[in-house]
Amino acid sequence: VIDDASTDDSVAVLERLAAQCPNLRVIKLDQNIGQARARNHGLDRASGDYIAFLDSDDHYVADDALARWHAAAANGADMVRADYLRFKDGDAELAPATNSFDGVRKDGVDIETYPELVNNTSCWLFLYRREFLDRHNVRFSERLKQREDRPFFLLALLHARVVNLIPDRLIAYRIRPDSTM
Repeated sequence: VIDDASTDDSVAVLERLAAQCPNLRVIKLDQNIGQARARNHGLDRASGDYIAFLDSDDHYVADDALARWHAAAANGADMVRADYLRFKDGDAELAPATNSFDGVRKDGVDIETYPELVNNTSCWLFLYRREFLDRHNVRFSERLKQREDRPFFLLALLHARVVNLIPDRLIAYRIRPDSTM
């Protein structure tokens, strides 16, 4: 987990979790460097087999969300897209995403066989095989202050040979008025 110089008690919470989870590594940045650079910082230090992105104001919908996502990559997929739910800041009600796929699992697609993949806009919708990202040097553009997800995702998609789509809603995406978007 990369902490981009948060000003709340995030680091203390993460360190308590890391004491219980030996695979959780917390990297605290001394100064805020922005989403793209912070994500690249994490990518360059990652040692696991897969990479998932989750912004600090979003969450996984279940304790087994990452395990379910990882299981969907069993065929060596470069990328696995999960579905998500949306909720408004301060509201506990979760609603289905408006740009979800047709609810059917698809294994082994690519941009040629399933061009609808380009309709994605967010890097956090996918689980990525780390070796795949490293081999193709897929990183976030540090020139962009917003929408850094789009070129990252498109570059990954252009290189991906195997993409799996699962209908599981694994992420809860928060909609808030003060978002950078």
